[in-house]
Order: sequence, then C-alpha cells, then structure tokens
Amino acid sequence: MALNSYECLFLFDPVKASSELDNLKTQVHSLHEKHGAQILVARKWSENYKLAYPIEGHKKGYYYLTYFKMESTKVPEFEHDVRLNESILRHMVTKIDPKWDADMLAVAQDETLLGGGLKLASDEVTDASLLGEGVIPNAGLMGDDLGLDKE
Repeated sequence: MALNSYECLFLFDPVKASSELDNLKTQVHSLHEKHGAQILVARKWSENYKLAYPIEGHKKGYYYLTYFKMESTKVPEFEHDVRLNESILRHMVTKIDPKWDADMLAVAQDETLLGGGLKLASDEVTDASLLGEGVIPNAGLMGDDLGLDKE
C-alpha cells in the first residue's frame, strides 16, 4: 500500500509541556514509530497560546506539529493511541494532497513562513472568477487565522 503524507497538530497540556517537554516529544515520536510512520518534520508550532475556550480546565496550550508519511489504514489506530495519551489535550490529523507535498514540507521546515508571511499561489490571482466557485482569495494558511490569541 502506498504511503500518504499527513500533518498532525498536537495540543499539549501546558503544565506538562513546561516541565516534561522532551518526554512529550519522545512520546509523540514513539507513537509515530509504533504505527510505521516516517516523520519528515517535527517542530514547535507555538507555546503558551491563549485558547479560544478552556480545554480540560486549561486556558493556554503548547502546539506541536508533525509532518509524516504513513499508510492510510494505520491512521485510525494512530489516532486511537493519541487519544489515550493524557498529556495530549487535542490533536488533528490532516491528509496532504500529493501535489502540495513539497510546498508543505518547505513551509514546515522554514519557521519564518509560519510566523505570518506565508504567501499562497492563490494570493496572486485578483479576479475571483479565475479561482472558481466557492474559493475565497487570500483565504489560506495564515497563522493569525487559526483563532489563537498569543499572549
């Protein structure tokens, strides 16, 4: 079976992240390895971000991002094991379309792009009719658009 590319954003318990961050990263990497994933990039997304609403009593969180390749049949098992980890408050796994593999990997490896200056190909199109129905120009991967308030 072919390997698909995925991104997973983890929200760590901020109390545990402040004292056991290396251990949490090791746990995440072990989960990937357990399910045969090949980690391409793993990095901090942000720390101490104010959440839009409390999650399990926490008002802030530590975000950790991984890009990896895995067989699609193993993703449900991977997500099940992630949910069992009490230090991970939330997670989101997203399949990356093969045509975006190289672009997403480049963005993941370059921290300056994640800070806010990410430019998408659709940013260059000014005529909305050229984008197609239901596509909004400049509605893309902007760090500030995630609903996170940095403190």
